[in-house]
Amino acid sequence: MNIKKLNGLVAAPFTPFNRDGSLNAALIPQLAARMIQGGVVGVFVCGTTGEGPSMTTEERKQVAEQWVAASGDRLRVIVHVGHSNLEDARALATHAQAIGAAGVGALAPFFFKPKTIADIVETMVRHGGTPAGKAIMAMTGLDCGPVRPPLRDLSPAELASLRGDLVKLGFLPESPTGGSSAP
Repeated sequence: MNIKKLNGLVAAPFTPFNRDGSLNAALIPQLAARMIQGGVVGVFVCGTTGEGPSMTTEERKQVAEQWVAASGDRLRVIVHVGHSNLEDARALATHAQAIGAAGVGALAPFFFKPKTIADIVETMVRHGGTPAGKAIMAMTGLDCGPVRPPLRDLSPAELASLRGDLVKLGFLPESPTGGSSAP
């Protein structure tokens, strides 16, 4: 996996809609041009500012396509692919990769809150990482950024009981004294 570091201002642009609520993707090239003129180096599209959770999967794909096409090599486009359904998140991530997005970002499915940190870690292990993060990253090869459970909230006993899984997931070093184990 080739992950390029992103330096500079990354904007989270709004998504343009018509008065009737339909997508107005024709405005995206103008928005991209304004971002480039303003010195922005990347855009994070279809997140909460961009109304991603309010759009259909097809609308989200159309927005991503328009941003990638309008940006060329002048803006790095990061597409929010998080969804309450893992299969739709995977489809959005695969689409982002296919159209040439620089990366993806994702919130984990947000409806059902895990009761404990142990539940979060167990889910991460079951899905080979996080459902909306590492699983998508592994499937597409696109950077999804750091996805970590809140380790500082664990008691020493909880940390000890989850240590093997946390090492497997890459959140802790193999040796308790080998490097930082801070979240």
